[in-house]
Amino acid sequence: VGGVTAGENNPHGAAAMLDDLEALACFTLMGNDYLPKLREASFERLWRALCALRRHPSPYLAGRRLLRADRCFDAPLLAALLEVVLRIHRVASTAIATDVEAGVTPSAARAAHAMDGLAPAEVEATVDVVVEELFASWSMGGDGDVDGGGGGDGGGGGGSGSAARYLGGVLWTVAMYTDGVAADYSYRFTNLNAPAASSLVAYLRNGHLAETAAAGTTTAASGAPSSLLPCVPSSSAAPLPAPLVCSALLPLGELRKLADPVLLAELEEGGSLAFLTAAERERAAAAAAAAASASVDGEEEEEATAPPKLPPLDYPRTLKAAAALPEAVVGRSLRLSASPSWLDFTSTRAHGRGRGRGRGGRGGGRGKGAQAEGLPELPALPPEPPTGSRFRPLQAGEVSVGWLPASRTPRARRWADVP
Repeated sequence: VGGVTAGENNPHGAAAMLDDLEALACFTLMGNDYLPKLREASFERLWRALCALRRHPSPYLAGRRLLRADRCFDAPLLAALLEVVLRIHRVASTAIATDVEAGVTPSAARAAHAMDGLAPAEVEATVDVVVEELFASWSMGGDGDVDGGGGGDGGGGGGSGSAARYLGGVLWTVAMYTDGVAADYSYRFTNLNAPAASSLVAYLRNGHLAETAAAGTTTAASGAPSSLLPCVPSSSAAPLPAPLVCSALLPLGELRKLADPVLLAELEEGGSLAFLTAAERERAAAAAAAAASASVDGEEEEEATAPPKLPPLDYPRTLKAAAALPEAVVGRSLRLSASPSWLDFTSTRAHGRGRGRGRGGRGGGRGKGAQAEGLPELPALPPEPPTGSRFRPLQAGEVSVGWLPASRTPRARRWADVP
């Protein structure tokens, strides 16, 4: 991003590590299993805008990174990034709408204009305007002429609560990928859509002004807004045992084919998981009612009979149900989640890269002995190479594998100890 490359001999190792995490944060804004995609975003827009902002000579941006070392966003830089992405999105949306009116299919129009506004000169021009307008507004404490002053556009689920929850979820995801454990096992973002980019900008701006007012200070001396904000959500919530996660997410018909009879008994009336059976009946009744209504109205059967979307996992009730289940059903899962281990591949070649990256926290020593806790058998090496693979197959002795104990405690304050 800023001309720094990662590597073992890189004197700017911490800076390069934050560069990697900035890329991960941009990918997270594209949506994943936990969060919906930011509607206005594409990775190209996010990444090119971030690079242009990081290179911009404005004193407002000097030394800023999207992620601070204390596991928070830098609010001014994030707001500028979202504002740039929003304006580029509008350029592309206008061109797409024109093509669709002319008879081009929406998918073809979107593909044709995916890179609109992303030429280097175009991005830099947009960044110049946003930096001047956005930070002038923030430093003066006025409304300013920026798009982030409203509640939202496009039904993205506006409001400061939704914005804080969404941005906290982006940080939660980045932290989980770097720590290897979740900082808050009860976290969930329940809105179907992400907040609009304009709502996120407004939230960041309003939070900055409120913080400045509460501190009784002004940014006029430096001209730069202070850093603010959403940090990684955390709690003491315990991870759910795997059998309970399966119970909550699998269709009950499939669950009854796979689960232990003791667990299945809890699905019946009076059992600790009876609420799942009741929810399934409600969904089935709703689907039947929708199908009946559609048959009367003459709607397409395929649309009418589509099953309703499953509700989010009910964490509190499911965790309470786990306490009612016997050791034989949840004991092993509880033990493993209390002391996780990561599969550790180590190159034994003289010029190998050594231990792999991307695991969770380091434990005390490498641990084949960790299998005493009931971990699965280690994979046999070398594996058979895929048919037609372009990669050289591993030879016996080139890689050693074992279980590496990992801490369940997330890194509470800094990114700096990411392996």
